[in-house]
Amino acid sequence: METNRFKERLQRYLKGQSSQKEKALIDAWYNSYQDKEKQLDGHDAERIGRELRDKINASTAQKPVFRLSAFQIAASLFIASGLSLLIWVVTHRVKDHTECLTIKTGTNDIKQLTLADSSVVWVNSASVLQVPASFQGKLREVKLIEGEAFFNVKHDTAHPFIVKVKGLNVQVMGTSFNIRAYKGLTKVDVAVATGKVGVTKNDGKAQMLLPGDLLSYNPIRTDFVKSRIDPGKVQSWKSGTTYLDQVDFNELALAMKNIFGVTIKAGRNNVSNYRFTLTIQNNSSQERILKIISQIHNTQYRKEGNSVVLY
Repeated sequence: METNRFKERLQRYLKGQSSQKEKALIDAWYNSYQDKEKQLDGHDAERIGRELRDKINASTAQKPVFRLSAFQIAASLFIASGLSLLIWVVTHRVKDHTECLTIKTGTNDIKQLTLADSSVVWVNSASVLQVPASFQGKLREVKLIEGEAFFNVKHDTAHPFIVKVKGLNVQVMGTSFNIRAYKGLTKVDVAVATGKVGVTKNDGKAQMLLPGDLLSYNPIRTDFVKSRIDPGKVQSWKSGTTYLDQVDFNELALAMKNIFGVTIKAGRNNVSNYRFTLTIQNNSSQERILKIISQIHNTQYRKEGNSVVLY
C-alpha cells in the first residue's frame, strides 16, 4: 500500500501537481546521490525508498508548479520498472552525460590545448578533435574525427589513454605520438615520438609501436604497413614546418590546401603520378612554394580562380 501511494505522489510530481515541500524533498534526495557511481544494493534501495515515502506522505499539499527536471524523467522510469532502476539512472547520470568539447581548425590554423588530465594536444589545420571536459571511469578517451593531431600524454598506468580514429583504437599509458587521418588520404598514419603505442582494429588485430615507428593503416584493404621515420620531422608541423618525403600528388595537394588554402590540380595524367620531396614553411609565400614544386619535375603552373593547375 505504501509503495502504491509513493508511486501516486511521483506521478503527481511528473504532472506538476505536487507541493513545494514534496518537490524540495525529492530534489534534495536526487542531488545527494549524483556523485555516487555504483548501483545501490537491494537493502539500501529499500531503505531509501521507505525514507522517501515517509517524508512525502508527511508533506502537505500546496499550489502546483510545473517543472520537468532530470529526476522527473528518472521517476517515470521508476513507475514503469521499480526503484532499483531509478537508483541506477540517478547514480549514473553524471558519468553518462559527460560534456564533450569539439575543437576545429581552419586553413593554416594550429591549436594547442591541455586536457583534463594535463595531457597536451596540438591540432593541425583542417582538423576536428572531440574531447571530454573531464575524464570519467578507467579510460581516458578522445576521438580524432578528421585531420591530424600530436598527443603528449601524461603517464597514468591505471587509466589508459585511447584515441579513436577511423576504426582504430590507439592506446597508450603515457607517451607522445602523431596521428594523421585526413579524408583526402587513403590511409591513417600513427607515428611514435616517445614511449610505446598500441594500435588495435575493431576486429581485435593489434600492433605495437616504438619510437621512430610509423604505422600506416588502409581502411579499404584493412591492412597495416610499418616503416621507420624521423620522430622530429613527423611533429615539425607544430612549429610551422612541414616535411614532405616522396609523397604522392594527393598528399602534396592536401598540404597546399591546409597551409595556403589553395587547390592544386594535375593538368596532365603523368603529373598525378609524380612523387614530391620538399620542405614547406607555413610563413612562406604561396608563389615561392609553387615555384619550388614546379622545379622538381620541370613542370609549369597556371592559376584558375582559387585553384592552381600543375602541367
